[in-house]
Amino acid sequence: MSQKWYTINTIFIGQAQFDANQHIFNCALSIILEGLSMCVYIGIEDLVANAFIELVEKSQKKEVLFSQISNYGATVVKLLLAEGKKAVLVLSEEKTNVFLHDYSEYFELFDSKEGEGFRLKQDVTVDQLWEKFRGYLSFDVMMAFMSETSVKELGV
Repeated sequence: MSQKWYTINTIFIGQAQFDANQHIFNCALSIILEGLSMCVYIGIEDLVANAFIELVEKSQKKEVLFSQISNYGATVVKLLLAEGKKAVLVLSEEKTNVFLHDYSEYFELFDSKEGEGFRLKQDVTVDQLWEKFRGYLSFDVMMAFMSETSVKELGV
């Protein structure tokens, strides 16, 4: 497999792309100085798990390409920003490797002629994903993950 996915060290805010460390610092500084609402940090584990919840519920698909995950995450952030929420999508090589290690009972990598991506393991159910990855989400974040606009980025 190529290493494209593992070298992403950026965050996506709407359609813009920024250096991850600088934007996280700016977001934290903004919260401190302005006393505004907290930033929503969307990590790879929330992104992939919520993508699979939508994919399996709507189409029974158990594979998703890296490009689809990236577009899905960018759209989720864009929807949250449109609602006035501060949202940051953080993707990095380190976080992706930790994710694959920590959640290896749920997800694995795959490679096909269409590209590389994540695969939901055979015995994992949507109920398990809901319990593990959706129970703690705020309502607005959950609705952004479930939005028709964001789900469309997954090819559903």
